[in-house]
Amino acid sequence: AFRVAIKALRGPVPDPDTGIVPCGCGGKAETHELYGDFSGTYMTDCKKCATGTTQYNTKKEAQDAWNTAMGRKGGAE
Repeated sequence: AFRVAIKALRGPVPDPDTGIVPCGCGGKAETHELYGDFSGTYMTDCKKCATGTTQYNTKKEAQDAWNTAMGRKGGAE
């Protein structure tokens, strides 16, 4: 029970390749650059349920916002 409690307190684990935690629905999130009027900005969204961040100036900001929203303390690592 102690190990389960510790794991729950740490929050979700980021993907080792992307640094992004999974969506609350269980889907995989991706960060991408926006185009058109929002060219040069980034957002992270879930490909399964379409939950996503607003646009950010950097890829890291978008990933940190996503990870925080999904319960990861400290953003992308």
